[in-house]
Amino acid sequence: MMKRYSLLKTLLLTGLVAGFTASVSAQVLWSNPITGTNPNIDNPYTAGQTYNVNVFVSGIGRGTGITGTNSNNRYNATGWTGLSPDTADYFYFTLTPIPGYMLNFTDFSFTYQSSSAASADSFAVRSSIDGFTTDITGPSGITTFGNGVAVMVPLSGASFQNISTAVTFKVFAWNATSAAGTFSINDFSFSGAAPLSISFESFNVIKRNSAAYLSWKLGGKDEGAIMIQHSNDGRTFTDLETVGTEVSSYSHENPSNGTNYYRLAAVKSNGDRYYTKTLLLNFSKGFTISVFPNPVKDQLHLTGIEDADVKTITVYDAIGSLVKELSATNLIPVHHLSAGVYYIRVVLNDGSVGQQIFVVGN
Repeated sequence: MMKRYSLLKTLLLTGLVAGFTASVSAQVLWSNPITGTNPNIDNPYTAGQTYNVNVFVSGIGRGTGITGTNSNNRYNATGWTGLSPDTADYFYFTLTPIPGYMLNFTDFSFTYQSSSAASADSFAVRSSIDGFTTDITGPSGITTFGNGVAVMVPLSGASFQNISTAVTFKVFAWNATSAAGTFSINDFSFSGAAPLSISFESFNVIKRNSAAYLSWKLGGKDEGAIMIQHSNDGRTFTDLETVGTEVSSYSHENPSNGTNYYRLAAVKSNGDRYYTKTLLLNFSKGFTISVFPNPVKDQLHLTGIEDADVKTITVYDAIGSLVKELSATNLIPVHHLSAGVYYIRVVLNDGSVGQQIFVVGN
């Protein structure tokens, strides 16, 4: 019978945050010690599992290419005879956050058993995040046979954060020398970030004249504050201002020229922080360039960049395909271009952009 934790336990054991990535220690999201007589009879097996109230879980199941085999206190199967990971030979685990919540993983831990030389001797863990194409861990030679070899799969990377839809993990095994060779999962646990009762129903940023206007709506409140953060590269953020939970908007009056990145951090009274997704706005400034002659046959003269700090000069055809890229120059050879309409685009190091249409004649 499936179990759901009480609300009190949920506040202690959860990794689901509405719209946030956590910066605190991991807690259990879903686990199962897998005990009892012949768990393999069920596909998926759900007895004895415990999981957070804000996530639906599948139980541990198996692919169509393997066959459950009787053994107590482990989810056991045969048929691992492929020479590499087979798309039908795996154990699977699916977690789905309830609407309004996100999964933020830290690791997936399990113990396996491959108890004889005829059993599968390699395994790998993959996920639906990339269509099960990349090993998160593995392939690994299984050199230890026994009743429970521990594996810890790190899931702290960005691709395993802020997940709002179902995600499936698969443990593939192969290289059994006999179809009767076994491989089993003896227990497992998924861990993730701790909870926060400050939650966001929405977070948006728009342009208002020359300012960036941020607005948000809280789904719940706690003692603490909202920290508004800004970045020019999407990686290193600085604090713009810290406001109370009664505030729901902020205007950034002096955004940088170019792309601006914004996020909010909910800061609890105990210091824990949880971050929203990052949103961006572009405030690139334009500047004027001129070209002559126009139409042109051999060489285009570009003016307006004489004292500018030029980053790139590019020429595109009428359908937007790149035909030429140059360093800083005010003489553009065009004799090799076919007759037609083109435009030249100049980008400065401060993000400013200038462009002009020109025509190449016959």
